[in-house]
Amino acid sequence: MKLLIDIGNTNIVYGISEGMELKKKWRTSYNLKFTKDEFAISIINYLNYFNLKPDCVNISCVVPEVLFAIKNGVEEYLHIKPRIVDCNIKCGLDIPNELGADRIVNCIAANKIYGGDLIIIDFGTATTYDMLDASGKFLTGITAPGLKISAEALFNKASLLSATDLVLPKSIFVKNTTDSVRAGIILSHIGAAEYIIKKLLEQLPNAKVIATGGLCSLIDTDLINIQDSDLTLKGLMLID
Repeated sequence: MKLLIDIGNTNIVYGISEGMELKKKWRTSYNLKFTKDEFAISIINYLNYFNLKPDCVNISCVVPEVLFAIKNGVEEYLHIKPRIVDCNIKCGLDIPNELGADRIVNCIAANKIYGGDLIIIDFGTATTYDMLDASGKFLTGITAPGLKISAEALFNKASLLSATDLVLPKSIFVKNTTDSVRAGIILSHIGAAEYIIKKLLEQLPNAKVIATGGLCSLIDTDLINIQDSDLTLKGLMLID
């Protein structure tokens, strides 16, 4: 049984896998000041509640301060030395050294599960686009502000606009301020995604376009072939 830990800029997503099956997952917020004890106790409480006993821990992290605390907490409380994903991991892909751990595991999962030419889009704190050819060679990567970053920038700079939850409007023809903001933020993000996907498909016309990340369900476009919100956890699951 593996404990999978995906540490992002906003949340931590945990998963439990047995063999090739993702059995459970849960998401938590965190504070950069949390100690190894706070992280470990949170994990242990969940594991004990469901009577789960992992013998392996795989971690993907883009926040070094949090990685240090969780790694030490796992070692001290679970008595397991975790595997930390970085550019040195043996995965059979030709990827650049500076690629983030979350994007590495996304590429691993997409390559092994879906295969062929791939465009992998992660709609999270940032929106990232990664392109692999069928041989596993990394061709390009693009990083853009995510939906929540765009929303926060708008609310912080426009005094008369109040923060609202991100929900896809039923129509672009909106009649109130809340839906106007939602339409502007989400639909403009969809438009940007469609433009970038089309440009990438000029290079790999037969590529499968795979969307993942906590906000991928908001991106409604026919250019996305597969929505797999668990892609990152699956990538961690595939690492031995």
